[in-house]
Amino acid sequence: MDYNYGNSKEQIKRIDCLLSYLELHKGATLNNILDNYERKLKLVFNRKNVNRQFSYDKALLKKEGVIIEYNSDTKGYEITEFPKKNKKMLISEECINDLPILFSLLNVGEHLPSVEWLKEELHQKYNINEYLWENETYFSSNFIQQHNDEIIELGIKIINYMKQGQAIEFEYRKVNTYEKAAYVIAPLQIRLSNDMYFLVGCKYQHTEFVPQINTFRIDMIENLKVKEAKIINKENEKIKLIYNYKDLAEKETNLKDYFTHCIGIFNPNHGGKKEDPKHIKLKFYRWACSQVFKKKLHPSQRIPLGIQKEMVDGKEEIFCVVHLYVFDTVELENLLGRFREDVRKFNKKNNTFEKILTFKNQ
Repeated sequence: MDYNYGNSKEQIKRIDCLLSYLELHKGATLNNILDNYERKLKLVFNRKNVNRQFSYDKALLKKEGVIIEYNSDTKGYEITEFPKKNKKMLISEECINDLPILFSLLNVGEHLPSVEWLKEELHQKYNINEYLWENETYFSSNFIQQHNDEIIELGIKIINYMKQGQAIEFEYRKVNTYEKAAYVIAPLQIRLSNDMYFLVGCKYQHTEFVPQINTFRIDMIENLKVKEAKIINKENEKIKLIYNYKDLAEKETNLKDYFTHCIGIFNPNHGGKKEDPKHIKLKFYRWACSQVFKKKLHPSQRIPLGIQKEMVDGKEEIFCVVHLYVFDTVELENLLGRFREDVRKFNKKNNTFEKILTFKNQ
């Protein structure tokens, strides 16, 4: 990073090089530091005058709150104190709620060097760190994100309502029938799964919020419009319908763990049903093997033996055995259907891997 300490361009570069090196190499000797100068700055230093120059740099840094001292145990120099940084994010309040979605979009291209550089710049210069949202539940992403400006804008609007504890109402087209129905819910999360955005919340029925998770595809919300929900109080006045986000999300629905064993957004434990996740073994062949090895099907995925080889019709082919701990639902079937003939599912009864279509109804 750029520390920008110094009274000249040369000194700024030298100090930047010094601090970057000492952050990674505690106990560095003066010769180590000089070697690093010459390697990074492409300059040859006069080693006879280096002690005086090094003292000047340390004195300047001390005024800025950066203390470099000699450690007799390691027989080298190390940074013993940095000035305390302002931990407040340097961003306008109206943009803060965009950040979880921004990082989810950036993570689509996390393999690009520019993405890592941008995250580091946001962290160092603006105190914006993606891990600040590691334990929050307002937004969650899974699989590949889609770019849809209207849906993202609506998601941001709904997150604002969540933070205010404000219930919302909207008209919704049911996915299976396309029938239109009106809903009043306490929104709990915007969830990104399988290239679609979902709204997660609890319905308001008979004067109370039912502590049961419901999911709505955001693109099926009529006209992509939601508004504040209101009720009539005892004085016959219209007032905002509010809810306690923390109570609903953490205590009553356990939102954090609700989707843990789901392939997508469907949890079979709904409406009084009780189903446990299963240990599922899958065998992937050829291109499918490479695909699942690079991109996990689910966070629980394990491939204990890695990529293996076997002889098929006299030819050597690769395969891998994947272990999942998930709910065995139609979402899993749909996901595996993408791999066509190159995946088999383990049948405990026969102790063999079988085609998905023949195994499905057993």
